[in-house]
Amino acid sequence: MRLVSREVDINPLESNNDYIRDFLFGNPGITALALYGFIFVVARKSNKYWPLVVWFILVWISLYFLVPLRSKHLPLLLPVLAVFAGLAVNHIYNFLKRIGNQKPSLRSLAMLLTITVTLGMFGWNVPYAIAENNGQTLVAKENKERLEAIEFINKIAAPNDCVIADNPVFLYQTNRLPPPELAETSQTRIDTGHLTLQDVIKSIETYRCHVVAIVTPRFGRSIPGLPEWLAENYLGLYARGETFVYFAPKGRLLKQDYTPMQNGNFGNIAQLLGLRLSTQPWSKEQGGYVSLFWQLESPIEAQFSEQVIVLRNAANDNQVYQTKRLPFEGHFNPTDRHIGTQVRDTFRLDIPTDLAAGTYNLYLSLCAPETAQCLSMNHQTQTELYLDQITLQP
Repeated sequence: MRLVSREVDINPLESNNDYIRDFLFGNPGITALALYGFIFVVARKSNKYWPLVVWFILVWISLYFLVPLRSKHLPLLLPVLAVFAGLAVNHIYNFLKRIGNQKPSLRSLAMLLTITVTLGMFGWNVPYAIAENNGQTLVAKENKERLEAIEFINKIAAPNDCVIADNPVFLYQTNRLPPPELAETSQTRIDTGHLTLQDVIKSIETYRCHVVAIVTPRFGRSIPGLPEWLAENYLGLYARGETFVYFAPKGRLLKQDYTPMQNGNFGNIAQLLGLRLSTQPWSKEQGGYVSLFWQLESPIEAQFSEQVIVLRNAANDNQVYQTKRLPFEGHFNPTDRHIGTQVRDTFRLDIPTDLAAGTYNLYLSLCAPETAQCLSMNHQTQTELYLDQITLQP
């Protein structure tokens, strides 16, 4: 069994006690029977059943200090719970057999109510346990959180963007590539010192990774300082439960990464340095990716928090589509954007399926959602900035 120091300041995620508790509440049937057996059998005859209590305590302590604690380890609790549950079933059987020869009493009614609730919880849980064992309950809360995080990454990271995750299955489902050095991020590499905080930071900076996802306790618990470094160096943070997605790294942008914009000054507040579009032509079913490279010129005005994206027909300049979005999907703290900060905002632009194939002009405005007022461009009355042309395939 592997043991590590459990200092609170280096463990931002939940403790093993929380995982053990969630496992017990996730199996209410056997937990209820085991609790009944402990209260009405073991506790009343502790001199006879104390080895069971010691067994349970030893299993709990072993799981508490096991690093890393995974879901496959938690069933170690089941044998001792099953023994407690067996004692409960025997006690219930003897009580029901004996109660027929006794006069009704308040104690008997209370016991019958307790037995009814206990057996009811067990009976309610049995179908779910069978379904889970058959692989039919795939929409667990954790899986739902991860699926939502994967969809979010697919919205804010272009197909060729570098993405890092501490779970290989999660990374595979994003359909994005990590740095070669971080293609394998096992606990063994971390425990043996072959994957350190400095190694992760070096890979992030070398490959300019747009997204770093902490999906398991591996990165947050076993690499102290990584969550703090990510919070300091990434502008965006998407958090759901135990899944954390850091995106949009802060720092000087490389000019070779984007096509420069000549007139991208929005009211002397934000400067659009450049643009990058995903490979064309775009599919109407899958849309395309737009990357906007920004530099903050002055303290940001919160009311101008909405980007208006417009498509106009290249032949006659008629507007055919408009959509609105928040910068970085709204998952950032505006106070983290200091003057001079450079950052890339990437998003997937979904295209209406009824839009005809052809060439369209892409425009951008920064507007206030409550008043519909938009920032003017370069001290002029113009509020729309022409970005580029996109081609939609048939």
